[in-house]
Amino acid sequence: MMNITNVQMLIGKIKEASYYFLYRQVYGEMTDNSTAFINLADAIASF
Repeated sequence: MMNITNVQMLIGKIKEASYYFLYRQVYGEMTDNSTAFINLADAIASF
């Protein structure tokens, strides 16, 4: 388990991940936590 307790922690881990460049290719840079969270949910739903 990743022990992620809030959205800010999740966004931080995604930004540090080796696959963050893929997120940026589709959605651009993460600048707003709420929008980033919605985009992540969209990516998971599309998968």
